Amino acid sequence: MSNLKPNRYILVGSLLIFCISLGAYVYTLCPTVYWEDSAEFSAALGTLGLPHSPSFPLYVLTGHLFSYLPIGNVAFRTNLFSAFLASLSLLLFYYLILIILSRVRAKEKRQLNLVDNLVALSSTLILAFTSAFWINAVRAEVYALNAFLLILLIFLIVKWTETKDAKLLFLFFFIFGLSFGNHSLLMFLCGPAFLYFIWANQSQSLIDFKRIILCLLVFILGLSIYLFLPLRSIRNPLMDWGDPQTFSNFLEAFTRKTSLSYHSSFGFAGIPYVFTSLVYQFTPFVFWLGVLGLWIFFKKDKKMALFSLILLGTNMLYVALAGAYRIENYDGQGYLIVSYLIYSIWIAMALGWASDKIRELSSASRFKAFGPIVMILVLFLPFFPIRAHFQECNKRNAKQAYEFGISLLSGVEKDAIVLVNNASPLFISWYLKYVEQQGKEVKVIDRKTLKMESYRLHLVEEFPEIDFPKAIFNIGKLNKKDYQDSLKMMTALFIKEMIRSNEDKFPIYWEGGKDDSLIDDYLTPNGILFKAQPKKVERLTEEMIKTHYEFMEKLDAKTKNESKDFEDLKTKEYYSITLDEVGSYFYRKNLIDDALYHYAFSLRFDQQNPSVLNNLGVCLAKKGMLQKAVLVFEEALRIDPNNQDAHNNLGLCLSKLDQP
Repeated sequence: MSNLKPNRYILVGSLLIFCISLGAYVYTLCPTVYWEDSAEFSAALGTLGLPHSPSFPLYVLTGHLFSYLPIGNVAFRTNLFSAFLASLSLLLFYYLILIILSRVRAKEKRQLNLVDNLVALSSTLILAFTSAFWINAVRAEVYALNAFLLILLIFLIVKWTETKDAKLLFLFFFIFGLSFGNHSLLMFLCGPAFLYFIWANQSQSLIDFKRIILCLLVFILGLSIYLFLPLRSIRNPLMDWGDPQTFSNFLEAFTRKTSLSYHSSFGFAGIPYVFTSLVYQFTPFVFWLGVLGLWIFFKKDKKMALFSLILLGTNMLYVALAGAYRIENYDGQGYLIVSYLIYSIWIAMALGWASDKIRELSSASRFKAFGPIVMILVLFLPFFPIRAHFQECNKRNAKQAYEFGISLLSGVEKDAIVLVNNASPLFISWYLKYVEQQGKEVKVIDRKTLKMESYRLHLVEEFPEIDFPKAIFNIGKLNKKDYQDSLKMMTALFIKEMIRSNEDKFPIYWEGGKDDSLIDDYLTPNGILFKAQPKKVERLTEEMIKTHYEFMEKLDAKTKNESKDFEDLKTKEYYSITLDEVGSYFYRKNLIDDALYHYAFSLRFDQQNPSVLNNLGVCLAKKGMLQKAVLVFEEALRIDPNNQDAHNNLGLCLSKLDQP
């Protein structure tokens, strides 16, 4: 049994953890709406709406309260909600580490001391400043709440093993069910580890029929948070993803069938990246402390060590097989916070063991000064991840998602239809329209989400003034293979019918994509968008592209004068991809100089994009600049040795250079 008792060291440590983490998170907090799902969550929390499935009812209900704070804009408040939850999670994590250390000390018939508090403080701050934990504390996301719930569950189950108090077990299962209302998939993956730990510590509980029924009932009671979905959907909120007021729609939402998944396919290719992510998150030196800590953990407390290993293993294996982890994918990092929590516990075990060895060594008179010096170094360890991740996680100047949304809505006619190519512009427009009441007349539609029947029906209801072509109702009938194979044709048919049906009522704008080659003749460039034309455009005139280049000049000036706003990773990624698509449009039009300009502009945002480098090389080769093209293709292959297009194009260039 642990011998943890409140004392002034724990109180001071608690205050330091909460104040340091919250201060750092608020300093680096995104000041407004952010990209991708974060924009959707800001809109959902601000309007009490239903975001993409499973709609995260617990997160929406609790986060909505923060939207009433009299500080900043609504997006800032929802971002602040993540910062507060993250700091609260770390405070609880600090206590959890002390509980685990006290269990070890109890077996050694010793009490916790100041050094143990320093160990818990250091390992908690190390977790606080991993990229995954930090990046999800400065933007509206579900992962901070998920971390809090997971730490609370581990805390309860560990306390239950010590007291065998049935009330703690029932409370555990209630919160476990409730936690499914935040991120059901991540909590489901934790199930095997929790069941093992219960079985390993009191196996007779599993054959106590009455207790099993009670645990199941309180779990279902917690899970009933999902009743918020149909109850809210009946009220027709501005955001009503999946329209879950019918049983079939509710079931689809609950099972994540209508989710915007980042996991395109399962395979083993992601396994090395997931495990090397531990080195990236904790930095190389601190990483090896975790490896040592796992070995120490098994020596000190086998059951809990195995429990932690199962938690980490199931989490990392799923993310690896799903291929969801990339440094650039903040959601992929968020999925792995479960693993990083566990790894930080292992680090604490290693530091605790090292402190024991140092104490033994410093007992000799000639080494007395050695102990305090090493303890100071232990407290210095969090500076490794701080130094490694500060630039990536500092979002205090990340205003470009907001500026992008304003440009999207104000850069078109008042009553325009804007067909975007991914969910990020859609979510940002939702926030601006529904929360800040900007650009309400502009009708933004995500053409990729048209495959969802509920989304199509919602559009017909939301925009009754639009004559939607029949093609919109055929997209959802395609199976996965047909959808991929027929997307270009369906896209072309849809936009042509959309123009024909609405040309006399609404101007139509189109966000570029790789499926546009069949409709190039109906588009003219207009900044980050293309404007759809009712008739084929045989040749682009200067007047047609004047507005576009005026936008590009403004963007050029902003990137130079407001460079800090463009340091954000997601901002650079989005603009790089967008300008690459515009460049490809000009290339297909055989306007090579214009294509070169846009590819070069794209590389200003992301110099490490092998696809853009390959496209730039193709343009250079077409202009006869073969030597420069070779250098560009070689750079693309240095970044991505498996880029087959760059391999082929490099070979073609070299063969031409060898010709007499």
